[in-house]
Amino acid sequence: MTPVAIVATGAVSALGVGDGAFDPGALGEPARVAVGHDARLASLGLARPISARVGADLGEGGDAATRWLVHALRGCAEQLDEVRPGWRRERVGLVVGTSAGGMETATAWFDAGAPTAVLDAETARRATYFGPLADAALSVEVAWAEVAQILGACAASVIALGVATRWIALDRCDLVLAGGYDALGAFVARGFEVLGATSASPPRPFRLGRDGLALGEGAAIAALARPSAGGARARVYVAGFGASTDAHHITAPDPSGAQLARAATRALADAGVAPPDVGLVGAHATATPFNDAAEARALERVMGVHRPIVHPMKAQIGHALGAAGALETLALGAALARGLAPAAAGEGPRDPACDVELLDRTARSDARTGLKWASAFGGANAALVLRLDAVGAAAPAAGRAVAAHGRVVIASAPDL
Repeated sequence: MTPVAIVATGAVSALGVGDGAFDPGALGEPARVAVGHDARLASLGLARPISARVGADLGEGGDAATRWLVHALRGCAEQLDEVRPGWRRERVGLVVGTSAGGMETATAWFDAGAPTAVLDAETARRATYFGPLADAALSVEVAWAEVAQILGACAASVIALGVATRWIALDRCDLVLAGGYDALGAFVARGFEVLGATSASPPRPFRLGRDGLALGEGAAIAALARPSAGGARARVYVAGFGASTDAHHITAPDPSGAQLARAATRALADAGVAPPDVGLVGAHATATPFNDAAEARALERVMGVHRPIVHPMKAQIGHALGAAGALETLALGAALARGLAPAAAGEGPRDPACDVELLDRTARSDARTGLKWASAFGGANAALVLRLDAVGAAAPAAGRAVAAHGRVVIASAPDL
């Protein structure tokens, strides 16, 4: 594909707001960790009450998912006003991913006594998966050309960024605001604990003794556009996108890592990039025993003997679900732009079954290409290739794009 430029961003996470939400760290410093004891989860009686909460005061009213998404979307819009004046008159798309959507509002309604409680129209709208997106879309004065939400669980925002590149390639939009969001609510926290996926201590991705993740929350939006000599300067370029599915288990990843590797291989081919060119990898890294081992096998499948530096950001900001992939993509882009290889959070010796390259402190890097991938419940996998320059492959010659009802696009014959 022709690389697409990221020209503006907006974000919020447990690390901060704006660029601080995905800061890759300072040279020579260990990773900054926002995970800690969560009094709200403890009050619910959870046995493992740790998380990474957004600490910024971003206003009152509405559910947290809506506040985080509105803040990220408006922040990105404000940057665009500075770097790309007149963007609101272009064909602008909006595509975001989420795992829980309006679950917080729905949970509050059920707690209030549903189904006997009165369900007014506004609560009904906000309690759906699309409630936060509906409110956020109205918070920015834009006549959206395309609006979509990706319900791809923890891979949703990586898929959303990939969809944005396709909208631009298909000339459906001139500019797309893409990313993801989620808030940490009681329903989600209880669900992950019941699954045995959470840890009682700060996560230790790829290390011996790891026993699970800490949940997080936040939102991240990136503005993507065609490269333009006279337009806004690109922060980084999205050069390739690939996706796959495990078809293995409703929650557990395929232990072989084969389909995650396949998504990455497709993204690299889409970008015209060889594995040895990849210097940094934004890992999924949930710090669960199954995920990290499968991910390490996938990395070996893709990279062979090549050993890029791996950044497991969820150990710093918690697993922000639908926001995770977008926040981690922006962190990878920032690391490439600043010439840094980020430090990996987590303590303890490395697991021999997870032989990946981790740094104790942030170091200098001359990497110009990075790979970000994500996995999700249901077996969804997605990968993006980021580059510092706009050099990349054109659209594949094999096959032709066929649009059905203007929505479904088949780029090539499916591999069954």
